[in-house]
Amino acid sequence: SKTRRYRPFVTSMLLIWSERVNEARRDETTMGTDMKQVLVCAGLAIAAQANADVTIDVVESGGNVEVTLSGNLDTASLGTLGGNSGGFNGYQAVGGNIAMNSNNSEWYNVDVQWTPFGPGAFGNWDVSGGDPFHMFSNPALGIPVGYVSGTAMSATASKLNSSFAALGFDVGSYVTTLTGPSGVTDTVTVNIGIPTPASVALLGLAGVVGTRRRR
Repeated sequence: SKTRRYRPFVTSMLLIWSERVNEARRDETTMGTDMKQVLVCAGLAIAAQANADVTIDVVESGGNVEVTLSGNLDTASLGTLGGNSGGFNGYQAVGGNIAMNSNNSEWYNVDVQWTPFGPGAFGNWDVSGGDPFHMFSNPALGIPVGYVSGTAMSATASKLNSSFAALGFDVGSYVTTLTGPSGVTDTVTVNIGIPTPASVALLGLAGVVGTRRRR
């Protein structure tokens, strides 16, 4: 009969339809999982930025050594205000010193020596700009004149046609913790060839989104 003749066809169509429904449900589940991963990555990036203190990222790029500073400080984590003076524009790995923009800064005594990031001696950047930030060897720290606690700072510097090896920089993450008289602490972190947590989180976010688009 016609009913018997069409029954296999109907059964087949029902199976196909059922499989399509299951695939759609799996896609919704996968999308939900991906969205959770995106939110986690974004949260990590925001948390990393919120707890940044001051971070100095140093990378090799295009045959040069490039430096980027970001973050903020609480001046209560510093010692007494020493005065206002011109800074320097350079680096000294063996002393843990980095300075950008040689314009005048207000310098504060700090309670600890800077953490060395290699055996390299003193040298000058070829290009430098942004907010004055001077990690003096006294030890002291120079920051923008009139700086208000919590204000974002940024600066950049470059050593052209150079490398970590040439400057005596060792790859790694070097943290100096500053503690003020009242016990307030901040950190200054120098990352030599090491991505920051925020960068890692954002790379993870990009990876999740990219994977989802390829599906």
